[in-house]
Amino acid sequence: ILDAERAVLDELYDANCAPWADAPAGFAWDGATSDASEAAREHEAPSPYCTWWAGRSNATGCLAIPGVDCDDDGHVVRLDLTTAGLRGTLPDSLGELVGLKTLVLANNELAGSLPSLAALVDLDTLDLSNNQLTGALPGCELAKLSAVSASKNDFDAFPDCYFSDLPDLQTLALSDNPRLGVDVAALDVAAATNLARLSLANASVTGSPAALASGSLADLDLSHNALAGALDLDAFLAGLPRLSRLDLGHNALSGAPPTSRGAPALKRVDLSANAFSGALSYDALYALVGDPTVAEIHAELFIDDNDFCGSLDESLEPFASLSEGFLATGNRFACAYGAWVDVDLWGACVARPVVDGVYVVLGAAVSVVFGGDHADDSILIDGDFLDTPDLACRFDGDTRVAATFLSATSISCPLP
Repeated sequence: ILDAERAVLDELYDANCAPWADAPAGFAWDGATSDASEAAREHEAPSPYCTWWAGRSNATGCLAIPGVDCDDDGHVVRLDLTTAGLRGTLPDSLGELVGLKTLVLANNELAGSLPSLAALVDLDTLDLSNNQLTGALPGCELAKLSAVSASKNDFDAFPDCYFSDLPDLQTLALSDNPRLGVDVAALDVAAATNLARLSLANASVTGSPAALASGSLADLDLSHNALAGALDLDAFLAGLPRLSRLDLGHNALSGAPPTSRGAPALKRVDLSANAFSGALSYDALYALVGDPTVAEIHAELFIDDNDFCGSLDESLEPFASLSEGFLATGNRFACAYGAWVDVDLWGACVARPVVDGVYVVLGAAVSVVFGGDHADDSILIDGDFLDTPDLACRFDGDTRVAATFLSATSISCPLP
């Protein structure tokens, strides 16, 4: 190892390890899982002691330094100190390891902003996940980067040039950075032609993902954000033809179920805790995860806590047995469940109101047009109508709802 680069590692040890290196005899960290989100569920809690490079004074070559690889010229090309118990602010000299291709500092307690890494032009893999780092992520001068993982930190600046200026980028995982603040409509994901995974869960992402498109993306996680508005799932999935996993859970998106399988490889979908609505059909769920009877697809589907409604047809039964999980509770499915319906998976049904009389209201005019029980979500009413903002239906009990003008002889009203 070159003397100058050995000096950098010495400084890194002195600043980020030595003060916490007094582990008791026999100490071994069990790597307990941290409180990371689903997107970062593989992260481990940091060790309470620094366990890197015990017996440093006896290390005379690259092979004697844990987590370090060098090339034939003595340059450090790999530095992997995952779960090593590092703490504090990284020294500026880290940016002098100009031969680095892999830098992994995940699962530690590093804090503060990053030193400049602009000189690490050969860097291919950067993993800073599960620390307490702040400020800006590295810039786009690191043009050889193929994987950037910085989930579970406190970064607050996102270089949008990552998509256009990093041609080899395959993985961008920045979940659990709640101050990142990204407008999803501004992400030029289509320009990153090799990007396979994009994870921005719990990163204060706003806007609508409707225009997001990519011919390479296989894994997309935008869950636990502030996405909002209507989303045409058919058009959205058609723009992501290689997608195999989609997580849009815990946002404020709305729209109808899809009708066609625009992403043929898609098999893991989470749309939970949004405002998607409409009746479910076999075709709609097939569009999301494919054939539920093919055990090998390892599919999962979570559509709980939305506004899906209507009757549950028996053709939906196989989806409840997806190998990786299924949940549809918290919706408004009509009662008269079949014996196959598992309430723990589909939730309690919603009884439809008994309608004793429906009146059409047009200005001051009121006329009785319907009487009797009804089990649908809306009532189709025939008659003679004018297309006017005053058009409404009034149910017994004086509940009034706006009517939808369909034609001069037909209107519809949703049941209250």
